[in-house]
Amino acid sequence: MSALDALRPLARRIKAWRNRGDALVLDPVRRVTRVALPPGERVAAMTFDDGPTAAPAHPGDETGLTLRLAETLEAFGAAGTFNVIGSTAGNYPDRPGRPGTAYWNGLRYDHYPSFGQDRQAGLEHQPELARRLAAGGHELSNHSYRHLLFGPKPLVYWRRAWFAGAGEVLADLQRLDEKIRAETGRGPRLARPPHYVDVTRDRRSAYDLYDWLGYTYLAASFDGGGWLPSSGSPARDVAVMVAPLERALQDDPEGLRGQIIFQKDGYNMSGEAPVVAALPRQLELLAHHGYRIVGVSALLDLSPFADVAPTHPAAVAARRLVAAGFAAVYRDNTVRPGRVMTAGEAAVTLLPRRAWLEALAARLPGPVPPRLQAGWMEHVAPAPGWPGGGGQAGAARSARGPRSRYLYDRAWTFLSALLGSRQLPSPRPAEAITGRTLTAWLDRWLDAAAAQGALPGDEAGRRLAAARAALPETSAPLRRETALAALAAALTPGGP
Repeated sequence: MSALDALRPLARRIKAWRNRGDALVLDPVRRVTRVALPPGERVAAMTFDDGPTAAPAHPGDETGLTLRLAETLEAFGAAGTFNVIGSTAGNYPDRPGRPGTAYWNGLRYDHYPSFGQDRQAGLEHQPELARRLAAGGHELSNHSYRHLLFGPKPLVYWRRAWFAGAGEVLADLQRLDEKIRAETGRGPRLARPPHYVDVTRDRRSAYDLYDWLGYTYLAASFDGGGWLPSSGSPARDVAVMVAPLERALQDDPEGLRGQIIFQKDGYNMSGEAPVVAALPRQLELLAHHGYRIVGVSALLDLSPFADVAPTHPAAVAARRLVAAGFAAVYRDNTVRPGRVMTAGEAAVTLLPRRAWLEALAARLPGPVPPRLQAGWMEHVAPAPGWPGGGGQAGAARSARGPRSRYLYDRAWTFLSALLGSRQLPSPRPAEAITGRTLTAWLDRWLDAAAAQGALPGDEAGRRLAAARAALPETSAPLRRETALAALAAALTPGGP
């Protein structure tokens, strides 16, 4: 093991520590690792990174690796999410790295399926594989066009190149988004950053970029192991991939419910592909324990959140709000129905999608692409705009810094402008929201929506009545389950 590989566990611990700090941040973008399923549902998802590739799994094999994986999934009645790239053919000049290390496929850049063989992988060179995957019922997600790091990662990838800033990353993601749409007729709903490096050199984040493109941040909760360096024995490499899954199912047959399993659509760090032989054995084990394997979007359609089953009242309300464009769920994809809602969280959920994206435009470089402008209001509920117009007014001064601080600041600015000079309850952001305060805020929000023509007056009145019915008229702190029910009744179409 190299010193570089020895640092990987430390890097993962640092990443986990940072993700814990992000957990209690409401965000329009959720980082999905697993979901909570109803009792008895044994469903999991599989993802396959770095393809599609026409390179053979083994010398002499006439069928490409991606097609082998797709056919194996289909033989078991399963579907996968393929995290595809565009091309690494432009990632030169470069030199090959040492097999078995993180630099196995290039010192300065990644090359897929391997160094010098870039034209055998990626949508630019293998568009027919993208169409074949879509025709087979599989999902394509955005793993970036060039598979270049979004920003520096000195602890593990100190030799690797990275994009200069968020503008370059956004252009790269948009390029692949358009390629996926052109080849399959469907745009991606999910994205995963290369090597999970999700902060750019200019301190923007994948959450900013995915928010702009309407993506959910795709992570994983179980490692299929296909990226690990080879042991020298193909049979042992396959056994190493199968054994953790077998142990997990033996320890708890229910333990993989709702999990997202990470797999490779390509070679491991030794330039071999044990995933082709391991995948059917893994699928056999899962089928034996009654599991159905689906793509990640299908899993999210079944149950969108990590901590509550889809029939839970808080999940029902949160799902309505998220579908309408509101930030109702924490960044770690939890609802936390028993937690007390703060005034700052209520303000974030009240921030309409258009108002937030107008403020986000001050945070991201360059002009807004026309297609993104047109797509801003897709699937978004009617809502008031910034009072007096100018969604970016005053935003540029605070556009730098952490995304969460900027989002909460913009939400509080929007709410303050909406409330205006009226003598309405205005607790500090960190204080708990009460039924009386939230009722007053919703009354003003709906009044503004009606005044601006976003909602008919009678519809605004009906929604306010439904929200009032869900809220206690007390000064006691509101649990999120209660607050979300009222917010969903007020902010989204349909019944309470």
